[in-house]
Amino acid sequence: LAASKQDWDECTQQKDHPLSIRACSRILSEPGLSARDRSTALVNRGNAYDDSGEPERALADYNSAIAADRQNVDAYFNRGITYRRKKEYERAIADFNEALRLDPRDAEALYYRGRSKIDLGNSAAGEADIAAARKIKPDIGR
Repeated sequence: LAASKQDWDECTQQKDHPLSIRACSRILSEPGLSARDRSTALVNRGNAYDDSGEPERALADYNSAIAADRQNVDAYFNRGITYRRKKEYERAIADFNEALRLDPRDAEALYYRGRSKIDLGNSAAGEADIAAARKIKPDIGR
């Protein structure tokens, strides 16, 4: 059986994290799930884990999402955000770089790469990234 619309709706909602984790897990247990759908469900479950204060479980899901679909920009971006929260700025920057390789106009990845560079003491490069992000999305970070 294919995942129901309700499972996908519950997996992608962002307010009730346990509900999202359960729904994404149901989707992930289905045989024959496409690599792209597997990657998407893993990113959504990873987001719910991260928002629930379980960064290691989130990172495991993001790693699996990337293994399933190396073109999933969201997997790299969200893993970068988790690394940033853990103050692992070099790893965060590497993931934001990959997200930007896949989508050069990703203002969020530019912004958070800039913030991470500033946190590492490279203010000039960080401010340049933030300025570039604001050319794409003027209100970002404000």
